[in-house]
Amino acid sequence: MRGFRETAAFSSAKIAVPDVEKRWCQMNAELLIRPSLNDHKVVADLLAPAAPGLNRPISRLVVSAQDVARRPELAEVAAKSGTPLLIDPMTVLFQGVLAADDPWVVNVPFGRCEGYSASELANPFVLDTIVMESLRFQVEHGASAIVAPYFYAERPDSPAFDASLAAISRTAKRMRADGIALPLVAVLCAQLRGFAHRAGWQSALDRFATAAIDVGPQALGLYFSPVGRGDEGYAKVLELLLAGRHLATFGVPVLAWRQGIYGPALVAAGLRGYECGMGIGEAANARGYIRQHKPRDEDGSGGFAAQGTYLSVLGRSVPPKVARVLLADRSMRGRLVCDSPRCCPRGAESMLNSRGRAHAVRARARDLAELATIPDAGWRLHHVGKHAASAHVLATKANELLAAAGMKERVKPEGYAALEQAADYVRTHGHAGARDSA
Repeated sequence: MRGFRETAAFSSAKIAVPDVEKRWCQMNAELLIRPSLNDHKVVADLLAPAAPGLNRPISRLVVSAQDVARRPELAEVAAKSGTPLLIDPMTVLFQGVLAADDPWVVNVPFGRCEGYSASELANPFVLDTIVMESLRFQVEHGASAIVAPYFYAERPDSPAFDASLAAISRTAKRMRADGIALPLVAVLCAQLRGFAHRAGWQSALDRFATAAIDVGPQALGLYFSPVGRGDEGYAKVLELLLAGRHLATFGVPVLAWRQGIYGPALVAAGLRGYECGMGIGEAANARGYIRQHKPRDEDGSGGFAAQGTYLSVLGRSVPPKVARVLLADRSMRGRLVCDSPRCCPRGAESMLNSRGRAHAVRARARDLAELATIPDAGWRLHHVGKHAASAHVLATKANELLAAAGMKERVKPEGYAALEQAADYVRTHGHAGARDSA
């Protein structure tokens, strides 16, 4: 597998494209969608048989364990439509103390309020129990591939990282013992700065890839956190792209996990696809997700954000009230409105009145399909950088409109500027040279 790597030496005038990227050029990029609990009817509509010449916008459906337990219709519609189904066991929730009435605790057989300590995760008997129960749950609910249990690791020397690696091999062993002939997906859930912003950063990714490749996975999931707020600097975005690119050189399809904001950029860098929600769940924040499930304050504050309105030019969803202000401006509306008659036949009105869930999926699918048609890796990165530069200008204008309307919400422009610079540097300097500048 090491033959797929780029060499350390490079020429800024001409970049050698790895074999894995040449093969990727002939593939279709994947859009994985994670619906919310009450999205089953929208999902059914999106997965309905398409007209000749039209592809359905969802490549795979990813459903959180607590949602598939409460809403089996999500698994049913995936099965009826022939759409691959991944069930995320959400084992990162073992790393926090959860509310007693949390859906993962109440509805998932292996869910629990009490978190596991680092020493408990290192216990092979505890890990084998997690593997066995997670595997059984996914099979019983109709998963077409098994997601191995994974845990959030802040550093490569974290016990959680060792536990994630061990869970991959133990899941494969258990599947063989039980005669479960399904493919395996291994997910790396880690702090971006703890893994990519350090000397010898490749070694941790190599350990994960080697552990996964040893069991022959269908795909790898890359869940770096926290990233996607929109205020990331150049170094952080560059580290994300290079880490994803490095993992992709192993020749196994890599999927960006919970990464709607920088997902297209990661695809341009060599990943097979990305996963996110329907106007929600577009940023990766593992620690924040765990905190959302902790016991609530007495005043009942907290909870989850509602779906937003996806704006393709910005590559992200914004709260509906923000979308209304922006779409009300005549000059801005022309840049933001969805012009697909199949998706939004009444333009801005359709975008705002439908809660935006179907539009978010269809628009993302169109954007990803456009990116996938570009046959050269360098030109894909150029496309991403050009899009980011346009989004930066648009975000600045949007903030002026929001300020004039007396709203406190803002569209963060920093991430767009950082993405433009990072994509351009990776494109012109290659893997090794770009990393040295971070």
